Amino acid sequence: MHPRQRSIGRQKAAALARTHWWVGRTPREIAKFQLLTVELCLPFKIFHRTLEAALGRPVWIHEFGFEVGALIEELFGERDAPAPHEMLNLLPLEKTFGVFVEEPPF
Repeated sequence: MHPRQRSIGRQKAAALARTHWWVGRTPREIAKFQLLTVELCLPFKIFHRTLEAALGRPVWIHEFGFEVGALIEELFGERDAPAPHEMLNLLPLEKTFGVFVEEPPF
């Protein structure tokens, strides 16, 4: 758990999710609330999509497990977005295989 995060408990998180609290809120508001709350309080698909909108970049799924603190710091402007090779370095070597292809110059 990141020092900025707080737990509201599983039951409260589930009850909050049933209210659809995120409807009508900005991606940044949703991302901020959910990143600072340990328990998931909305469907993950919505959280993932709104976090990408708030950060202005694709967010890799494993960032949620390995780099929550980095996501929080990035949202608050305390850290730059990671480079693709930094994201791959979070994964165990035996689990990685990637090919980076440069766009043709035409």
